Amino acid sequence: MAQPGMFAYDLAFLRGSQEEMWQKLLQLQFRGQSARGAAWMLDHGVGATVESYGGDLRQGEAAAREARARSRAGPRACAP
Repeated sequence: MAQPGMFAYDLAFLRGSQEEMWQKLLQLQFRGQSARGAAWMLDHGVGATVESYGGDLRQGEAAAREARARSRAGPRACAP
């Protein structure tokens, strides 16, 4: 891009399947049915993506279960 005559629109940034899955994971909390979305992603190989970024699926699943239990218990359960 530093060459004369080059513009930002002259470049194309490519994204692979792992980057795509990572972006979907980051947006998962905003889905109405995030548990179903997470199950679909696990069936389609998101485990390898999470591990490649240094994550632990078991830890994530435990945190999701805990958050779900707190949200079902009501607003007082979510307070620190």
